[in-house]
Amino acid sequence: MISTINKLHMVRFYHLFGKDGPLCGILAYYQDKTINLCSADEGFSELFDRIAKVYERESQYSDIIADDETRQILQTSNAFPEESFEKCLSAYTELKAPMIAPKAFSHIYILPIVKYVLGTLYKAEGGEISFRDRPRHWFGKGVLDAMNRGQELHFPYQIVSDMTEFYQVTLRDVLSAGNTLDIRMLYDSDGVTVSYYDHDRSYKGAIDLRGLKYNTILTHTLTKKNAVVLAVEDALTPAAGGFDNERIFKLTGTVRDVWRAYELPWGEKVYSADKDGCGYLVFSTTDNGMSISHCSCFQNLTEGERVQLLFGKYSFRLYEREDITELHLLDPVLPGSGRYREKYAGRIYGGDKNAG
Repeated sequence: MISTINKLHMVRFYHLFGKDGPLCGILAYYQDKTINLCSADEGFSELFDRIAKVYERESQYSDIIADDETRQILQTSNAFPEESFEKCLSAYTELKAPMIAPKAFSHIYILPIVKYVLGTLYKAEGGEISFRDRPRHWFGKGVLDAMNRGQELHFPYQIVSDMTEFYQVTLRDVLSAGNTLDIRMLYDSDGVTVSYYDHDRSYKGAIDLRGLKYNTILTHTLTKKNAVVLAVEDALTPAAGGFDNERIFKLTGTVRDVWRAYELPWGEKVYSADKDGCGYLVFSTTDNGMSISHCSCFQNLTEGERVQLLFGKYSFRLYEREDITELHLLDPVLPGSGRYREKYAGRIYGGDKNAG
């Protein structure tokens, strides 16, 4: 339904529970239909993305009723700084085909979270798991080797992903022979969301890292047959050391001083920054000489810290190794810039070790 919205007559962004309330909504009248969703509803991000795209196209030849705040939000979301973005890309050369296949390296940033989830589950069962540093992976498939109180464990796994940074991981023989563990991960503009469940023991878990622009909160809950096993909510504080990646600074048009660093419980680091009304978020992982950084640029279209209407400007993954540097422009998580998505998403750039 949302994907078919066109012939927009009226649209309004509004606040729930007052201007500083925690939620906002979108009311739209199109054709002879009405749709009204708030930011807590499923489909809100898809609706926001669609309305922004239709408004940009149809407002050029049709009068669409909107108040000043709504018009400002839509105009700001549709503005894309193409000239400055091209300048950031100028140190790189576009490639027809990548030298680096993403599937061959996704385990570098996916498996740390997988190991953290496995550690949580085995601890809930009274175990104490440790992993062997023995690579056994091939293009999204492999085996994790571990020890649990003297017992050898082997977890065959498969990683399936798409350009929107959504990952599905399936592991076998978790907690018992033949048992399957399913993990789903989504990297978006404001953090990462993880959900997981196993088939035999009825464990269900959720990890949510939110608010890297303001108060950074990490929550982790685990239930077994609806009984609470774990419930953690931690406010993360910036770690010492900051961020040191000149290529990222140049690609985002930022400087070192604006970045904050956070240590995550699964060993990964995440960095955030704010500049000129935009927020930047970088997940960075290094393994066996390969450094992979996933960066998203987003804009909060509302004022204040409680109400956040985030709109993705662009997203990329940077691969860095001593012998190669490669930049992959990704499809932004909804809602995101239609101009960027149409012209840049999916393009790949290369540079020598001194580029950036």
